[in-house]
Amino acid sequence: MASSSKKVAFETKILPTAPKEKYEYLEEFVSGEFTSIYKAKLRNDSSIKDFKLFAIKILKRYELHFNEREVNILKKLDDSRHITKVFDFLQEESKLISIVMELCMTDLYDILMVKKIVVEVPEKKTMFSHILRGLDAIHSKNIIHRDIKTKNLLLSYDGYVKIGDFGMACQGPPFYADHSVIFTDQVGSIHYRAPEILLGERKYSERIDLWAAGCVAYELWSNEILFQGKNKKDQLEKITEICGFISDETWDAVGKLEGHAEYEKTTAFRYRLESSLRDKLEAVTKDECIIELMLSLLSINPYQRKTAEVLLMHNIFDVGSKPPPAYNLFPLKMIVEMWPRSATIPRCHFRYNMNFDMEIDSDRDNEEEKDEEYEIRMKFRMSRVMMRQQKYRVQKKLKTILQK
Repeated sequence: MASSSKKVAFETKILPTAPKEKYEYLEEFVSGEFTSIYKAKLRNDSSIKDFKLFAIKILKRYELHFNEREVNILKKLDDSRHITKVFDFLQEESKLISIVMELCMTDLYDILMVKKIVVEVPEKKTMFSHILRGLDAIHSKNIIHRDIKTKNLLLSYDGYVKIGDFGMACQGPPFYADHSVIFTDQVGSIHYRAPEILLGERKYSERIDLWAAGCVAYELWSNEILFQGKNKKDQLEKITEICGFISDETWDAVGKLEGHAEYEKTTAFRYRLESSLRDKLEAVTKDECIIELMLSLLSINPYQRKTAEVLLMHNIFDVGSKPPPAYNLFPLKMIVEMWPRSATIPRCHFRYNMNFDMEIDSDRDNEEEKDEEYEIRMKFRMSRVMMRQQKYRVQKKLKTILQK
């Protein structure tokens, strides 16, 4: 959490917007040191019609300024559809506060790393454009999320990828400003932590979120984590192995960071001078536009990372690009809904294509129509797709065995 010599503080206190009795707590599905999250529903009729179930996040930190910061940041971002929607703030026992949010289906980590669903390029483009729109909304309010990762990127029931969990977020300086705010470097998951933080930078900005977004983009295109370090030193080594030695040539201000002198002395780093990042990216996609986008986000020099606003104007998100972004994420949503929940059921890699997506769209005269007959037809079609993909996986495995 931000500790600063020049404090960025909120003046307002947390005020409940509804009584706790308005909601019925159903089950706890996340339990952590600082938060617990429950599924919940409304006890009585309400003006909120769009969501039947809610996620209630109880903030268990007794340091009120941390809770106030998270609540106030969420209030500022209430107008973006790519941020998890907040409905109410409730007063729990003692000083505890809870946040009533929309309940999402799952997160990108579950889709990419657990279920290993191989998403087609049109859907990847749409998903990443949603992530960039969420980041643009956050950064336009001079907020740093500080914990962008696939586990905090959620697929909602209305078919959007949304950024969640603002427990580490803080108010930061505008882009490219010469600021004196000093933040903690103990932020974010190690696999997504920007190199400047690993080298001791304490005056960072929104650019750290862009690095993390680059790591997410690689996961989206490869179903693999790009830099899998075990600790800070190991993570720096993993970054160096792929991105090259971090020196004044790649970033002229890096020598001023307190951790760079020790980094230079480390023999393991010294001889890995050349970047192999492009080769790594070319192994997962041949699309030069996508490669350039990832190279921008994964630049060692934070000042060379293009903003989310600029990247959203990239031609890979145009309907004229080949292949164009998917019209919506409804097919992916249906796949996630139907995916076997039991760990005893074998899971398979599979793909779905734009023809199937277009077939879905042509069946719907009204995008909002979700009648029972339509749902039955969709589930039937999805079961056929999954059967075809299981057959494809078996054939591929047999081919591999025969080649050996």
